[in-house]
Amino acid sequence: MNCLALLLALSLLYGCGAVNKGASPSNQPSTKSSTQSSSVVITPATAQIRVGDTQQFLVTVSGLPAGTAGGANPGVTWSVNSVLGGNATVGTIDATGLYRAPATLPNPNSVNVTATSAAAPSISATARLTLYNAIPVVTSVSPTTVSVGGFTLTLIGSGFAKGAQILFANTVLQTAFNSATQLTATGTAAQAQVGNMQILVKNPDPGSASSTAGLNVQVTLSPAIHVLVSPSKTTLEAGQLQQFTAIVQGTSNAGVIWSVNGVSGGNAMLGTINPSGLYTTPATLPNSDSISVTATSVADAASSGTAVIVLQTSLPASGTTNYYVNGETGDDSYDGTAPTHTGGSVGPWLTLRKAGLTATAGATVNVADGTYRVNGTLGSATSIETRNSGTPNAWITYVSNNKWGAKIVNTNVVNGPNNIAWAIEGDYQIVKDFDISGGPYTGIFVDANHVQIIGNHLHDISSSSCVAGSFIYVNSPYQYVDTIGNVMHDGGTNPWPSDCGYWHGIYYGGVTNGPVQYGQISNNIIYRVSGWGIHFWHKVSHIDVLNNLIFSNVHGGILIGASDGSTNDYFNVNDNIVIYNSDMRDNKGGPGSLGWGISEYVSDGGRVGPHNSYLNNLVYENHASNGWGGNWANQATGTDPSGVISGTVAADPLLTNYQNSPAVPTISNGKIMFSGADYHPTPISPAKNAGDCGSIPLTDIDGAARTQREACGIGPY
Repeated sequence: MNCLALLLALSLLYGCGAVNKGASPSNQPSTKSSTQSSSVVITPATAQIRVGDTQQFLVTVSGLPAGTAGGANPGVTWSVNSVLGGNATVGTIDATGLYRAPATLPNPNSVNVTATSAAAPSISATARLTLYNAIPVVTSVSPTTVSVGGFTLTLIGSGFAKGAQILFANTVLQTAFNSATQLTATGTAAQAQVGNMQILVKNPDPGSASSTAGLNVQVTLSPAIHVLVSPSKTTLEAGQLQQFTAIVQGTSNAGVIWSVNGVSGGNAMLGTINPSGLYTTPATLPNSDSISVTATSVADAASSGTAVIVLQTSLPASGTTNYYVNGETGDDSYDGTAPTHTGGSVGPWLTLRKAGLTATAGATVNVADGTYRVNGTLGSATSIETRNSGTPNAWITYVSNNKWGAKIVNTNVVNGPNNIAWAIEGDYQIVKDFDISGGPYTGIFVDANHVQIIGNHLHDISSSSCVAGSFIYVNSPYQYVDTIGNVMHDGGTNPWPSDCGYWHGIYYGGVTNGPVQYGQISNNIIYRVSGWGIHFWHKVSHIDVLNNLIFSNVHGGILIGASDGSTNDYFNVNDNIVIYNSDMRDNKGGPGSLGWGISEYVSDGGRVGPHNSYLNNLVYENHASNGWGGNWANQATGTDPSGVISGTVAADPLLTNYQNSPAVPTISNGKIMFSGADYHPTPISPAKNAGDCGSIPLTDIDGAARTQREACGIGPY
């Protein structure tokens, strides 16, 4: 058969434009005819498109009988996989030949598009389309910041296919397909990935494709998890109950595991604690006078908070033996058992030194009003050294008969660390309601455990040069020293306001003998000190600093510092008012390079935190005239203090009558009075009802109860 004959035979069998079975070229027309002289041509004959996209088809019908419409784009009917006009599964096509692919891939992922002549239904042509997954588009990612460790991401966009994967810095995440517009995935960020990480979505085959770059997730270091236990310290007798609460910060998982001295749930010897934090003391107290209750984070076993329970057979009483001191009518040859001399050896002592060397466990030493001049040199004839120790259930109490009526005046003006108005050298002592002044160095020096310094007035301890000292100095390695409800002012270098970074209102410092630990500093008012209002240095931990008012101090309000390789941690600095420290409001001529509110500082390998908490403090206008200083600072890093800072009030406290330099305070009807000044908050003060009620003392500086939640204010009132 010659070539012309073969071509004629094939055209009779298939028509001149037989369907091209190859994929290339895609624009080669597809034809079908019923006779050699009539045909349908569809262009393109093959195509590849993605779901959701469109493809325009053109058709020509030729060779129709005379009088029948034909030519380019004649009237035809369109179908997809033999479905007239198509449907949502295989795609749709309109009367103009515009095909719209379905939103999701059909199975199989190819369809046939057929054009049939409306005038001659026997004439048609078919094109074949291969469908691919869409190119994904990501419009948002949540969250935009994740911490090192596990995370979950949610992506919003379009064109997501089943089997799509989220890529986090080119790492495939475990991805869940929610819909064509939403994906979620979980993964883990490494510390080496801290920074901005690119987020992409990759759709699977057929037609695998990735989204374009443009969205990032920032990876940050994991926030420290902190556990705060409240109350942080309490005293209990055998069989008593105490409800503890734990606040977990830095994670959404608030679960904790309670333990007593490291024993989960405690035991019969140590006392037990249930999963809700209710502790029950044992029926028989252990040999140790204190135990610890710990709440450990479920989210991070390395993060925990601890409270201390002091166990004693009975709470400290006023004493089973009363002694008396009278600076006018007393005599140290008397037995001290009577407030007045009744004959013989019965009568009050003359000096507090005699009382301090004689009183034993359970005694109360009642000191009459008057001025008691002492030589602060330790060991001198009139120095006050209370050396004997009480016991957990029989403290020794030294108390002024009337608040601030017994006035201790140190007449020794020699600078030196041994010049001390009152040295506490025995355990389990209470010093209450005295007025202490004079000398350049220290008012009360604590060299003992379990000491309470309550309701005293310490003032005007200063010299013309800068020497180390403080109103209250707690030495190492002593523990459980509480400083509560005292007023302290005008200390350090004179004239005011001179700068001395070694003289502070309250100083707790542990050096070579071990750390100073466990104690409460609460409800104090401290002002006009050359250094810091409250200063911690060297090795100190587990101290609660609560509801103090600290203002007009040259260096600043509260400093937690560490040195000598120590870690000073587990401080609760809550509900304090710290204002106008080194501000020039009326400190004219004061230093221009100081002035901090609440600060941390380290040197010589020291470390602060990370378990410190700074809750619900009011800090305002702490800075010097040149702008140096600030309300918050970690002076070593230039950042805020470490640990947890929350509930801060940065506003004028609106006290009733604030004065930077008030007149010397006095006592009226048992209340502390400042002539020309009043530090109670006004009814509209932002300090009202803004405190952390979980750690607040039960009473204020004047002894008013704070038992109602609405009374949980910031500051000492």
